[in-house]
Amino acid sequence: MMQKNISLIAMHTNFDLSHLNAYVASKLGFKVMKYEGFVIYCEVNQSFDDLALHVKTVFNLEHLHVAKANSWIKTCAITTGSGGDLISQIDADCFFKR
Repeated sequence: MMQKNISLIAMHTNFDLSHLNAYVASKLGFKVMKYEGFVIYCEVNQSFDDLALHVKTVFNLEHLHVAKANSWIKTCAITTGSGGDLISQIDADCFFKR
């Protein structure tokens, strides 16, 4: 960009915080319970396997990378940012991150 003398305004992080988490939750049909910074918490109440299939179907994904720790998911936390550094703060049965 500097070589082409082009300025940049990066909205990715701001958009994650203000729009994308809620969009993902609504697209999946989840009831939003609360927002905490870059994380949105949702009520899910379904088996892990059904939830994984639902996510694949809604977003038309051929593959989904998962780590299953719980058979039943009551709540999920969603962050559309990278979110790896937030894991110690997550209080949910499942964590969706980019």
